[in-house]
Amino acid sequence: MRRIPKDGAKMIDWALYYASMGWAVFPIQPGTKKDFYHYPEYKNPESGNEYSWKYQASTDEARVRQFWEEHPDASIGCATGQSSGGLYVLDLDRAKGETGTKDGREHFISWQKKQGRTANTETPVSKTGSGGNQLFYHSDEKLDTVHAAIFEGYGVDTRGDGGFVVLPPSIHPSGNRYEWKQSPDKFKTAEADDLIRRYWRGDRPERSENQDGDRIRFDLPETIGEGARTQTLVQYVGSLVSRNPNLSDDEIRGLVSLVNDQRCEPPLDYRTLEREVMTAIRRFKARQIAEDFQEDPATAPEDDEELLGDDMASYALQHFEEDVESFKRWQSIKTGYKELDDVTGGLYAGLYVVGAVSALGKTTFLHQMADQIAASGQHVIYFSLEQSRAELLSKSLAREIILQESEMAPIELDPDVDQARNALQVRKGEAPDIKKYIESYVKRIESRLTIREGNLGTDIKEIRDYTAAYIRQHSVRPVVIVDYLQIIANKAEKDPRAKIEGVVKGLKIISRDLGVPLIAISNMNRENYLYPVALESFKESGLIEYTADVVLGLQLQLLTAPSYTMLKANEITKKREAVAAAMKQRPREISLRCLKNRYGGLYSVGLEYYPDRDLFVETWSSSQERAAAFPNGYEAGDLAKAKAAGRVL
Repeated sequence: MRRIPKDGAKMIDWALYYASMGWAVFPIQPGTKKDFYHYPEYKNPESGNEYSWKYQASTDEARVRQFWEEHPDASIGCATGQSSGGLYVLDLDRAKGETGTKDGREHFISWQKKQGRTANTETPVSKTGSGGNQLFYHSDEKLDTVHAAIFEGYGVDTRGDGGFVVLPPSIHPSGNRYEWKQSPDKFKTAEADDLIRRYWRGDRPERSENQDGDRIRFDLPETIGEGARTQTLVQYVGSLVSRNPNLSDDEIRGLVSLVNDQRCEPPLDYRTLEREVMTAIRRFKARQIAEDFQEDPATAPEDDEELLGDDMASYALQHFEEDVESFKRWQSIKTGYKELDDVTGGLYAGLYVVGAVSALGKTTFLHQMADQIAASGQHVIYFSLEQSRAELLSKSLAREIILQESEMAPIELDPDVDQARNALQVRKGEAPDIKKYIESYVKRIESRLTIREGNLGTDIKEIRDYTAAYIRQHSVRPVVIVDYLQIIANKAEKDPRAKIEGVVKGLKIISRDLGVPLIAISNMNRENYLYPVALESFKESGLIEYTADVVLGLQLQLLTAPSYTMLKANEITKKREAVAAAMKQRPREISLRCLKNRYGGLYSVGLEYYPDRDLFVETWSSSQERAAAFPNGYEAGDLAKAKAAGRVL
């Protein structure tokens, strides 16, 4: 076995040290707990198509060297259970006020006192980045992992077969490093004795049934494959109801959603989870089956395929009304753009794609929408893969100044009030009395807007996992905005078109399975600068056209004005000059055009864009009002005349 590395040693030295101890290690993204790196050569030997840390984890020196030579800053994950020679880890987390979790360490100490014995803690112990402790034990026999719910609100979890832990000196999501309190070179991994085993299983007997026929807890598998997902989750619901009678329905739903996201491969989609699993909560409680938590075979089919609802008569009678209510729930989610909301009725669960050429403000348009949705009382997650929180907050504050200082209605905001500043000036500290605007902005959005900074490694899995965790933590389904589609990583594909197709499919699945409106920003082809937006304008447009529920494009209003459309195809110079002039206008006159709408008809909305204020203001929508305002067709520059005549707000 290698010597333990000294302080300051490279991650590869630590990884090789752990491997020499017989601990199977694999690389994960620094500051996360995700298996970020993909290696096609290490995949599921049976299916041949699954890439996961489970097939990367190894004690082989050559493989470990390969991993960390390619990714020298990678954190160190360690597969627990028999994969690492019988390594089992007791995870005791500190109290967390934000989630209501009670201190797991205190629970462990208190439990030992009740037993009148002291557990063997002369074993390696690490301190996690969140301040908790992990105790490492050895067992030649497989220890069945139990879910954290068994410990009823305390920060106690177990890591065994099918699980993993992060080892020192890796970086925790908090930014702190994992460190050894009792290092493996000074403390031999202790055997999991009877006392540890009893605590590990929640102090419940190991036999499946006692002499009176009483059943014990449900052993939740580490991995739940297709064909067993629904039955297992229904049984888990029964287990929670019977063993934790004080758990509320919402608490049970949160725990079941967590298991679905983390252990089901693949997770059940949102509708199936609601229809086939969550409804069991009421059934179990109503039937008062606290001791008999195994679902009746007649109501828990053995295979997921029996639950797909292909029988339309049964679906119409039993489930359609539920789906209608679920769909109606999204009608109240308004974008804050009044004309757009009047035309569409609001946002629904589904995939929206918004595209534009450069300099038309697509990021500003969606970011302003995010602020407006949060101010209306709805939650929003904004995945920003290019711009930082500081950049985006500066834009929000630039708008906030105008909003607070304008005396007119919001649709007639004055971008040139004396106090107005652009985002760069805000960042440079050149906006006077900025604290006042910060306070008013925070009061409007409260804690409903989350900006998730990404990078070139952000992938579909990270977006899904983060969104699912947000739903569990806040018990709401947020609007999700991704900026932007072409940056999302897809290492499984090298061909650019195949890469984008995989990303679009992934976003669609997230919107469907999690039941959220997901809006993705997309680039457009360069040649589209001189032509009206169309479905073929989108880069790699094929799958966007067929997969997205709603496709929107931003364009200069000039491009559909009669004076421009009358120009001949070979008058390219005149077109370029006209477009250049329109781009120099302040405000730029923009149209938001709906190119596909699974929820209704097509439409257009007129906008004024002030780039120096990061501000969009609506002016018209494709309705009778617009027809009245411009009876002879719209010409660039006519907007000011229409306003003066009182025909447009």
